[in-house]
Amino acid sequence: MQWLENLCQHNQYTFKDISRSRLICRGNTITIVYMIFYGIISFLIGFHHGVWIQIWLVCLFAVAFILLKQRVALDLVGNYIPAIGFIGVVSLCFYSGGLDSPVLPWISLVPIVSLLFTHQRWAIGWLIFILAFILIYRIYLMPLIQVEIGYNNRYKDFFYLSSLFGLISTYLLFNLIYKRSIIQINEVLESKNLEIELQNTALQDQSRHIKTHLEQIEVEKAKSDELLKNILPENIAESLKVNGKTEAKLYENVSILFTDFVGFTKYCETISPQKLISILHQYFQAFDDITEKYGLEKIKTIGDAYMAVSGLPDSSPDHAVNAVKAAIEMRHFVENYNANAGKSEQEHHSSPTFQVRIGIHSGTVIAGIIGNKKFAFDIWGDAVNIAARIQQIGAPQKVSLSQTTYSLVKDLFPCEYQGKINAKNKGDLDLYTIR
Repeated sequence: MQWLENLCQHNQYTFKDISRSRLICRGNTITIVYMIFYGIISFLIGFHHGVWIQIWLVCLFAVAFILLKQRVALDLVGNYIPAIGFIGVVSLCFYSGGLDSPVLPWISLVPIVSLLFTHQRWAIGWLIFILAFILIYRIYLMPLIQVEIGYNNRYKDFFYLSSLFGLISTYLLFNLIYKRSIIQINEVLESKNLEIELQNTALQDQSRHIKTHLEQIEVEKAKSDELLKNILPENIAESLKVNGKTEAKLYENVSILFTDFVGFTKYCETISPQKLISILHQYFQAFDDITEKYGLEKIKTIGDAYMAVSGLPDSSPDHAVNAVKAAIEMRHFVENYNANAGKSEQEHHSSPTFQVRIGIHSGTVIAGIIGNKKFAFDIWGDAVNIAARIQQIGAPQKVSLSQTTYSLVKDLFPCEYQGKINAKNKGDLDLYTIR
């Protein structure tokens, strides 16, 4: 029967249509088998009209397969089969005793088949139609129509029994094929549900993987942002991320701080580079913390020189004060570090220490990034050069100030005038130190 079901199916059918077409094919096949069986019985009991009627019914029921193949609406095919069944039962009853015919109970299959093949409303319609037909026939047509018994009367009981057996077995078979269809539908639904569950599981796994990947991306992005902020001022970094570029800017009121270590070059010749860098790292790490504490922006380190600026990228009226506070704390750190290192040296023969020179000058600078590779934030201007010279001519372990910076902080810090000191390429500069 599978080949017949496949013949009646189409790719355009939905899952529901496929189930209905299978049910129609199976029910129609059972009906044709019974027609052939009762055609043989009709021949054996001498019911010749019944034989011809059964032959015609087989042909008409077979047309249903063609209708399915031609993609006729399933509701139409589902009503075509009970309609042919109704005509067949009425025709057989006419030649086998009318309302007393053994075939008459078969008319009860018509609404049941319609219910299986179509919808409830069609089945109810067929039931009402059949009841109305029987009443009209009994009241109005029966006295007018002369029915006959076209089979050998001695086979009457056999005819009744075979018809009753056929009707009961047909009910059973239709129930079985309906139950089988339900089972197949449930199996398909379970299979689809399993597929959906597997797909949901796969989607959940994929979602978790994507979520984990996005979290990793966020972590890496945060690391990149933090790294960028460590390299560049925050507003410059944001501008680069948003615009892909940034423009240099003029800052009129800033204070530039320079430091370097006395005798650094000499020490480079006496200890290993690794040890030297390790010591230098400890100093600069402390300097970084101090500049951050007072709001200075670290610009760069060159060898043993450390450069920072106060008053940019965010301007501050206390730029000079903050720079001096940072310088004093740097000096204190170096003193404490050297003192502790001296004790350690006596006990463990530790590394040598450095003295620091710190210079500060206040003025105007240009700050920003130039070029498009290996971005580095820097500052330019004569004020930068003067700050470097102030640091160079200053005394070890002293915070040296230019005249400009001194005028900004003299009321807050005790200062000493050191006189005019000649600076390379700058002539004589007034020099002050913090006590």
